[in-house]
Amino acid sequence: DTFEKFTPRVSLSYDISDHLMVYGTYQEGFRGGGTTARPTATTRVPFGPETLENFEVGIKSDLLNRRLRLNVSVFDMKYRDMQIGTAGLDQNNQPAWTTGNDGEARIKGVEVELQSSIGEHFMLGGTLGRIEGRARLQQIVLGA
Repeated sequence: DTFEKFTPRVSLSYDISDHLMVYGTYQEGFRGGGTTARPTATTRVPFGPETLENFEVGIKSDLLNRRLRLNVSVFDMKYRDMQIGTAGLDQNNQPAWTTGNDGEARIKGVEVELQSSIGEHFMLGGTLGRIEGRARLQQIVLGA
């Protein structure tokens, strides 16, 4: 099988000032299908493609004469037909570790990055993130 898909990415940024920029991005991702190589000595098990949609908005800033950097981003990702490894049976009902397609997942989150210069020679930084993920799995269909 041949797997092809157009996967656009569109980004827009706007410089509010020399020290503050806002941006937004929409992006699609694609991982082609294939076969699980030699799950048993008798057969290969095919699996289909996986797709992703990603939305992200954020700000990037350099403040206090560039001694403080604050970056914030918020994102929302949606996976469809996820490729998941699983124990199961191949096409000949033999036990096998295979890859199959199953369900959807949604991952939403926010990331905050803070960096500050302390004196001439030192930087102090930290990152904080919060991610919420949910998957809705059905029954993996082998040989899809």
